Amino acid sequence: MEQGAQTGVDQEPSDVHLVQVGGKERSVNDVVSLLPRLRLAAAELEHGDLSRGDALVERALQVAIGSIESYPGSTALEPWLLKIMQEEHTKALEASSRD
Repeated sequence: MEQGAQTGVDQEPSDVHLVQVGGKERSVNDVVSLLPRLRLAAAELEHGDLSRGDALVERALQVAIGSIESYPGSTALEPWLLKIMQEEHTKALEASSRD
């Protein structure tokens, strides 16, 4: 058994799930490797609030999973996720200004 470099979790090589996304084969590790950059961008959007930033990353990933069939294969995964995160942030700001 080998230990995952990013997560510190023991996993068999066969535990990596591959899916077709935008005509390309992707693994869970593709998204996991982006988490530090997504968290940093989210914290910046949330003015340094790490907790709110993490909640924003979570919402963006939920939206991405729910709309995975619309992922444009010509776009790299990170910009697509960052765009979703920005849209979710904007929606939250608009909702809070209506309250």
